[in-house]
Amino acid sequence: MNFRDYIASEHLAKKKSPLDIQNWKLVIEKEIPEQLNGCDCGVFTCKYAEYLSQDKAFDFDQGVVAVIPDSRFVRTLDGYNLVNQGDMPYFRRRMIWEMVNKTLL
Repeated sequence: MNFRDYIASEHLAKKKSPLDIQNWKLVIEKEIPEQLNGCDCGVFTCKYAEYLSQDKAFDFDQGVVAVIPDSRFVRTLDGYNLVNQGDMPYFRRRMIWEMVNKTLL
């Protein structure tokens, strides 16, 4: 089962109605960052989906999850702040907040 089929089956199980995925494009990216631990696969999957849905290039290095214009992060590259594996707790809290508030940041 690929990710697209998984999403469709989860939608059917939770919403009790089919999800039309006929126009979804199946993309197999080969040059993507890999997680460095065994517990953040869901966070990485969501980040991959976020980048794909916004048609962004995977422009982060291994161990770097996102580029965020926020001065709280100290590592910079070309004026952007890189969020690394150590910032996974932030992404987990952010994802929970987005789900609870039904709002994407």
